[in-house]
Amino acid sequence: MLAMILANIAAAMTGTLIPLYLTELGVGVGRVGLVFTLTSIVVFTLQIIGGWISDNIGRLRAIATGSVSGIFGFVAMLLAPTWQRMIIALAVYQIPFSLVGPSFGAFLAENSTEENRGKVYGLTGSIYQIVGLLGPPLGGFLAAAYGFKAILLVATIFYVLAVGLRIWMATTLRSPGISTSLLSMASFKSSLATLFGMMLGGGVITWIFITDGISDIAFRLSGELQPIYLQQVGGISLQQIGFL
Repeated sequence: MLAMILANIAAAMTGTLIPLYLTELGVGVGRVGLVFTLTSIVVFTLQIIGGWISDNIGRLRAIATGSVSGIFGFVAMLLAPTWQRMIIALAVYQIPFSLVGPSFGAFLAENSTEENRGKVYGLTGSIYQIVGLLGPPLGGFLAAAYGFKAILLVATIFYVLAVGLRIWMATTLRSPGISTSLLSMASFKSSLATLFGMMLGGGVITWIFITDGISDIAFRLSGELQPIYLQQVGGISLQQIGFL
C-alpha cells in the first residue's frame, strides 16, 4: 500500500495537469484527445499481456517489472521538448499500468481470506484516497509556483521511491498461491482463448465488460479535457485546479 500510494501520488500530481502541459507545448484541444487515444492503445494492447505475465511470474515480480518501465516514462516526460515526443513518453509511462493494475487486485485477493476480502478491499480503497488528497494539490502548487517541469521532477522522485520498495518486495517476498512458470506463446494463446470465451459467452463477464466499457467511454469523453475547460472557460488557476 505504501508503494502504491507513493507511485500514485506521482501519477495524481501529473495526471490532472498533463492536458494543460500539452497545450503549453502547442497542442490544440482536438489533438489533446488524440494524444490520449494513442497512449490508451498501449494500455489496451498490453493489459491482457500484463495479466498473463502476472499469472506466470507472480504478482510482486510483475509489479516490480512494470514499475521499472515507469521510471523511463517519467524521465522521458521530463525531457520531452515537444508534444510529439510527449506522446512517446506518455506511451512508455502507461506500461506500468498494464502490469501493476492486474497484479495489485489479484495480490489483495490472494492475501485475504474469503470472509474478510470485502473488508480488505474497502480498507485499501480508503487508504488509497490519500493519493487524491495529496497528489493534485501538490501538483497544482508546483505548477503555479515553478512550472510543469517541477511537477515532473518531484513526481519522478516519489515514483523512484515506490519502485525501490517494489523491487525489495519482489526480491525478498513471495506471492502465496502462485507457482511461477516460464512464459511461452502456447500458454498465452490458451489464456487469450479462455478470456475471449468468457467475454463472448453471454454470462456475467460479458455484461460487466459491456457496462464498464460504456461507463469508461462516457468518462473519457470529458476526463482529460476538464482541466483545459476549467482554465480557459472558468478562468481557474493551476493551483485552484489542483485543489478542486
